[in-house]
Amino acid sequence: MRSDAFGEDWPLICATRNRIADGYAFIDRAMIAATIDRDLPGFESTIRRLHDEQP
Repeated sequence: MRSDAFGEDWPLICATRNRIADGYAFIDRAMIAATIDRDLPGFESTIRRLHDEQP
């Protein structure tokens, strides 16, 4: 389902999550800020759409 919803971006989403969770002392704050500003709105939109499609 995740791959269907997010396509080829899913591995990048997982990698970003893993980097934050496992390497928090070494993350690039600018990269995280850019991810939040650029990617999070689309991610949220997809999650909301999937939620609304549930029976």
